[in-house]
Amino acid sequence: MSGSASGRAAHLTEQLYRQPTLSLYMGGSGHRVGGNMLALMDGLDEASRAMIEPFFIDAQEPKIRNHERARHYCYRDLGEFYRPVYADFAKQRFPENLGASPIGNSCDGCGVTRIFGAASLVANRDDFAELIEGAVARLRASTRGANKPIQVFLTASSCGGTGAGMILDAAALVGHIFRERLAERPKIFLFLLAPEVFLRDPSIKLSQEQRARMQASNYALLKELHHFAQGHPFTSSYRLRDEDVRIGNQDGGDRLFDWVFYLDGKSESSQRAHGLDEMAWIVAESQLHLALSEVGHKIVESLPNQREERSRDFALHHVHASKKERLPPHLREQLERSARKTFLATLSVRNVRFPAQEIRQWFLQRWCRDGLATLLRGLPAQEWLVLK
Repeated sequence: MSGSASGRAAHLTEQLYRQPTLSLYMGGSGHRVGGNMLALMDGLDEASRAMIEPFFIDAQEPKIRNHERARHYCYRDLGEFYRPVYADFAKQRFPENLGASPIGNSCDGCGVTRIFGAASLVANRDDFAELIEGAVARLRASTRGANKPIQVFLTASSCGGTGAGMILDAAALVGHIFRERLAERPKIFLFLLAPEVFLRDPSIKLSQEQRARMQASNYALLKELHHFAQGHPFTSSYRLRDEDVRIGNQDGGDRLFDWVFYLDGKSESSQRAHGLDEMAWIVAESQLHLALSEVGHKIVESLPNQREERSRDFALHHVHASKKERLPPHLREQLERSARKTFLATLSVRNVRFPAQEIRQWFLQRWCRDGLATLLRGLPAQEWLVLK
């Protein structure tokens, strides 16, 4: 657990809005965020704690204080993915070249190669399904029949191997398990720590090769996210005789993810960059608000109406309604391809002090006095007599 949570507490709104939340923290960076979440949950009442189900997933054994929530997902022999049970998965997902030194056993980590992270999750698919179903059952019991929709947070870095490799398959499997076994459709949010968080942190020493590999991993993941945000389906075979997982990514609820929060640690108001520990705290506190506070609930409600709305067919909007039906198929297809489709959003929690008493005095004294002086200076001489 990160030490940045020591002595800190989340400042929730007085009016709580408890939203049942399953939160999966993947890889080492995800664990830093999740460690802060556990610390924040220590200060909550029992009813609020029951609304959040956090789990820690890693190819290496997760080093957290709550071992019941740790999942050590790895494979011990890469060769098993070339056997019949996983042959379709390897054919679809493995590149022709697995690199100069492929990870034969991922139990000590996946390096900075995403496919080995994905394979580590796939090798533990049954346990992952049981984790989801058990967590959902507890969340449903905690809501006492209120039937609130469940939201799912997936947290990782965008530039590693384990978390960045697992996160898309985790999103697909979560959506599939909810749909096929639970008859539900949760909102799925991805929280990604960008490479800049690590590259600008002076406490993290990285070689040039490590920096290059992190940036390459980040680029590959963002390209895939962009691909699926454009409406292309996610399809994957996993094991022989298992049902293939397919997420259409078309209009409606059949989407791989609802929103992606991509956090690079850079403040918009200054040149200051947040380090990894601080970003881990910010993400954890943000997630706590999204799960429990009225402010967080309002943010989630407003997301579809914001500027970053996922799908806006701008080109077609400029075609008059009476003429849309007469567009030739090839032209309509061209306009649809040129549509702006985005999925990224940003989120940060600011602690702001409003000097209420000082503002009140300014309004009562300085503002009125200065305003009256300005007004009097601009009036004609004859109107002074009226004011006097």
